[in-house]
Amino acid sequence: MNTQTIVLNRNNVVSGTNNTRYVYKFPKKLDVVNQEIALASLNMYYSWRNIDSSMYNNNVFTYTWWDSAGVLGTEYNIIIPDGNYSITTLSAYLQSQMFLKGHFIVNKNTMAKTYLISLIENPTYYACEITFNLCPTQQQTIYLAGTGNTTWALPNGTTQPSDYPKVIFKTTSKLYNFLGFPAGSSYPPNFDVGASKPAIYDVLGPNVPETYPVSSINIQSNFCYSNIAIPNNILFTFSQGNSAYGDLIIKDPQNLIWCKIPDGIYNQLELTFVDQDFNQMKILDNQLNITILLRDI
Repeated sequence: MNTQTIVLNRNNVVSGTNNTRYVYKFPKKLDVVNQEIALASLNMYYSWRNIDSSMYNNNVFTYTWWDSAGVLGTEYNIIIPDGNYSITTLSAYLQSQMFLKGHFIVNKNTMAKTYLISLIENPTYYACEITFNLCPTQQQTIYLAGTGNTTWALPNGTTQPSDYPKVIFKTTSKLYNFLGFPAGSSYPPNFDVGASKPAIYDVLGPNVPETYPVSSINIQSNFCYSNIAIPNNILFTFSQGNSAYGDLIIKDPQNLIWCKIPDGIYNQLELTFVDQDFNQMKILDNQLNITILLRDI
């Protein structure tokens, strides 16, 4: 049986496609009759982000804080740099930005800092958990307002009782999908006047968090056709598996999946990477090596 090998690499990437489309041009037209194609090996880096302003519009975190008079209600937006985050590393980044703003409290005796908003991964409930600490009042003289590039004061404890900052999931930023909260919601809820508040308030996201928007990758090809599948041109499907962000993904299938090539004359072989919903991806690193096999049926 006659088998031919084709290798694609970064030299085959199509400019302007976010490294998702690769074209191998044949030295001469290829007349295909009764042949099939399979992916023999794939080596590429895990380099697609899960927070991306242009791809997912999920890079803005909004919360309220106290002003210089101790009044809660001033909104702040934290712009999250595009990157790959877990809920834990995202929480750390948000708190680093709160630190710059001075949005934390300090225990005068120990000089320990406490952040009033934390994001926590809760695998038991398959959810993101947000923890809020109750802000102390000026009457609790052991505490100080943090200092940074904004000016704020602790509530006075009389007309301004202890309260929590609020997290607001605006519809203009889809970070709510990332964390698993409804669009337009805010937390914690408003408490009745005079109601006691716990020192710590926890809320679980009611929706499944879409922390990693890409769960699997499909490779589409103009050399594939199925009369029962939609889409009808899937050559191979894989995921990053246990590879960490930045690691090399190696796929070397032991049992090749052969796909019938529609008979015809071809100038080039085309491969396109899309996610599990067949949306175009945004791959940062085009260092890859793809080995394709063609053979007669």
